[in-house]
Amino acid sequence: ENQARALAASLEAKSALVTVVTRRWETLQPGVARVDGSLVHRVGPTGRGHLKKWGLALTALGPILHHRRTHRVLVVNGFRVLGIPAVLAGRTFGLRVILKGDSPGEMSGSFFDAGLARFGLSHRSIPMRALLALRNVLLRRADVFVAISSELEEELLDHGVPADKIQRIPNGVDATHLAPVVDDGAKSRLRRDRGLPVDRPVAVYTGRLVSYKGLPRLLRIWKDLRAEGSGAHLLLVGEGSEDIHNCESDLRQFVVDHGLTDCVHFRGRVEDVRDELHAADVFVFPTEQEAFGLAAVEAMACGLPVVSTRTGGLADFIHEDNGAIPFATDQEFLAALRGLIDDPDRAAEFGRRGRQAVLRDYSIEAVRDRYLGLIQGPEVVQ
Repeated sequence: ENQARALAASLEAKSALVTVVTRRWETLQPGVARVDGSLVHRVGPTGRGHLKKWGLALTALGPILHHRRTHRVLVVNGFRVLGIPAVLAGRTFGLRVILKGDSPGEMSGSFFDAGLARFGLSHRSIPMRALLALRNVLLRRADVFVAISSELEEELLDHGVPADKIQRIPNGVDATHLAPVVDDGAKSRLRRDRGLPVDRPVAVYTGRLVSYKGLPRLLRIWKDLRAEGSGAHLLLVGEGSEDIHNCESDLRQFVVDHGLTDCVHFRGRVEDVRDELHAADVFVFPTEQEAFGLAAVEAMACGLPVVSTRTGGLADFIHEDNGAIPFATDQEFLAALRGLIDDPDRAAEFGRRGRQAVLRDYSIEAVRDRYLGLIQGPEVVQ
């Protein structure tokens, strides 16, 4: 969601006409509003609940129909729900359709397995295979597919999307806003405001508190780190929300049960993570499933060294030349973390490398210009 918002704002800054269609999560949100210069239509079904997103397949068609004469292109961020309606609307109204995958398994159908398991099904079940095959025939009629990582590009190719329809465009960040903190006094104030120690190393994680982000593993590792006598603190930023993999309550209980309340801090949901990143020394990202890894790029933009897995899209940029240390085992994680905590100069060097990589490859301006190349005109509906 933040990526779509940043891209829309950057397109508006280049005088593109952008209209955003999204779901109305909160009843108090206005149905129509201006956000960062873009016109936003919030449609039903209103309220929280992970099944409600499927209603968008019908309700999103209203704003698209309304704006069909003033817009030329439909850009769909995460096409698992809106892909088919977008393709049908594009063919009906003569709009160019760009489908961007945001998660592994959107084309193969494996993304839906957790929900299908409730009914004793998976994407490999015979009825689902038939349904997905029919769906993919329609999806392949889109004009362009955007793959944010090499993993997603391979998935598209494996499911029959022609190579000449696929464009590799990563996600991007506002590298001007997400810049390294330069004032040690500011870092100290940010720590005190969050109940963090000023004189101890602080590692931070930002993202959803869900099991596939590797957070149960992270806390088990943190327990071992604490047992070694480390004084490092961990800041967890985010919430489990409506995700079916929500593990927030389990994480909180683990911290209580193992006496970690004085060194593991839950920050909750934060709209802008810059200050949380500025308060830390190291970014940790133990995820087990990742389409791209924008949270790691945000940390790199802020000059933090990163310790992460290389799953999914992270494999494209998690390596030491980019200011990040990959790990596969718990022992590798501990060794990487100790190395950065014990050697601040090395940590600073990794942070500089990461910042340089972001400026070179992952700024929102660079990403925007590549989308403008796809759009081939000044008007876009997202």
